[in-house]
Amino acid sequence: RVLNPNEKDAKDDEPSPLIGLRLVPVDLGADRRGKPVTSCVLEECPLPGGAGKSAGKAKGPSKGERMRADVLRLLAELGPMKIADMLRALGNGVGQAERNTIAKALGMLEASGLAARDGQVWRAVPEEDRG
Repeated sequence: RVLNPNEKDAKDDEPSPLIGLRLVPVDLGADRRGKPVTSCVLEECPLPGGAGKSAGKAKGPSKGERMRADVLRLLAELGPMKIADMLRALGNGVGQAERNTIAKALGMLEASGLAARDGQVWRAVPEEDRG
């Protein structure tokens, strides 16, 4: 199995890596009648081939995570803009789902110091100003 610690979006943190786990049987001894008592424990193991693509319930990056680079490139190339302008420039629809994806990407960029907001206008933070 593959454990994805990112089941819920982390607000301020980078995504955690996927973790490979397997069940390992453990002998706990015997009960009063002499029957063996066993259990299982989780042990970390290498990720199966293709993990993160189609490995069980493992998820890849969220839409917001995938959109981060595009949004940052857009802000760096075109300068400060509102979310609605970003949606149009990226060729996305202007529905609530698309707006939420851009907002998540912007939140991640802001948390990492790569973007900043002035009211409703977002801008890329120049490298020399990042702290």
